[in-house]
Amino acid sequence: MSLNNIMVWYKADVESKSALRLAGHVAEKFGSTMNIVTLYDDIMEAKKNVNVAAQYLKSFKLDDLKKFPLQPATNSLERIKQTAFDNDTDLLIMGNYRNGLFRNWFKSNMESEVALSPSLPVLLAR
Repeated sequence: MSLNNIMVWYKADVESKSALRLAGHVAEKFGSTMNIVTLYDDIMEAKKNVNVAAQYLKSFKLDDLKKFPLQPATNSLERIKQTAFDNDTDLLIMGNYRNGLFRNWFKSNMESEVALSPSLPVLLAR
């Protein structure tokens, strides 16, 4: 298994910081390219938060770091998955939000939809 490209979904909360920390360790260990994706209605907020995440990752020895501040499209899930696909992402790391993925099994939320997507390996960080 190769982990050449890791993507972390950053949402500026405690769970996202756990995901960043885990992604930093994995990327450092495997020499992976780190891709940070943020998704906000306001593109300035997206850019600000992707830079906050990049600053946090400066403590890790990363070979390459790419930033993707995104605005939601009609289908935000597809936007994240397409960004991951376009960058040959091997693993998406994201925080385990709210009450947990499986407690919200029947609730429709984007985190659950991404995590349950069969086309992209996902690691949930706590």
